[in-house]
Amino acid sequence: MKILFLNCNKRTKRFLAPLEKWVKRHHVDIVILAEACYFDCVFDAYPYTFVVEDKSYKNALKVFAKYPFNIEEINYTVDNDIVKQKFAENMQRYRLLNLDFHDFRVTAVYVTAGWYNYLAMRALEDNLPFFKPDLILGDFNSGYVDDDLHAPSSLIFMNGFLFFNRFEKMGYVDRQKGLGLYSYKSKVRDNAFRIDHCFMKADKNYKVSYVLEFLEKNISDHAGVLVEL
Repeated sequence: MKILFLNCNKRTKRFLAPLEKWVKRHHVDIVILAEACYFDCVFDAYPYTFVVEDKSYKNALKVFAKYPFNIEEINYTVDNDIVKQKFAENMQRYRLLNLDFHDFRVTAVYVTAGWYNYLAMRALEDNLPFFKPDLILGDFNSGYVDDDLHAPSSLIFMNGFLFFNRFEKMGYVDRQKGLGLYSYKSKVRDNAFRIDHCFMKADKNYKVSYVLEFLEKNISDHAGVLVEL
C-alpha cells in the first residue's frame, strides 16, 4: 500500500492535473491533501473519498482512497482567554483525521503555523494514547531544531523538537530524523526546512520518502510525503 500526504498550499484547479498524473504513475492507494480548499475534485480510480463541504474550511484535509475506510474528524481550537483577546483574528483550528482501513489506522494531521503551534501540539500529544494510530502523517509546521539550525522560528522548531521526542517515548519513530532532508521551501531567502513528518510504530519499518518533484516543478511549495507499507 502507498500513501501520499501533500500540502497543496491553496493551489487552484490547475494544480490537479500534474498531481493526478503523478499518483496514477506511481500507483498510490491513498491520497491525503491539506489546504485543498480552492478546488473540487474527484480522482479516477479513487471511489472512497472524504471531502469537506464547507468552502470556508480553508485548512481542511481531503482524502481519496482505493479502499473503504472509516473516518473520525477532530477539529481543535486554541482554548486560551488571553490568546483569544489579543489574537482573535488568528484563531485558526487545526485538523486531524483518524482513518481506519480495516485493522490499520492513519492519523492525518495539519497544524497551522504561528504562535499557537505549541498549544496544538500539546493537544495532539495528550490525545495520541487514545488514538493509537499505526502511522502519524502530516504537516506539523514545526520540526526538529537539530535538523535545521536556520529554522525561521527557533521557538516553533523547539516546540516540535520537544513534542516529537515525546512521541518517540510513546513508541513512535520518525525515521527521517537527522538525515538532512527538507519538505518545504521558504519564499524568504529560499531556505528549506522539514516540517512534514511521518511517525510510525517503533516495530515497523515502512519506507518513507519525500517527493521533491512537487517542489521542483512548482506543483506545490511542499514536497509530498510518500509512505510505502
